[in-house]
Amino acid sequence: MAKKVIVKSGTVFNTLNAARAYYNALRQATEIGGKLSETDRSDLLDIYHHIAKSPLGEWRGERRD
Repeated sequence: MAKKVIVKSGTVFNTLNAARAYYNALRQATEIGGKLSETDRSDLLDIYHHIAKSPLGEWRGERRD
């Protein structure tokens, strides 16, 4: 069963992969040194922490031992 990801802004992603896709798209659209709104920043940090704590511990296709 896919795990829903709910971030502080209230946005709901039906899967961790959907949250990861949103994270990657926003990260790539933001210039180095660019500023994010507080809501976007909070969402990105929430998604990052969900991915880091996922049961497989995967980030960018790498697995934790």
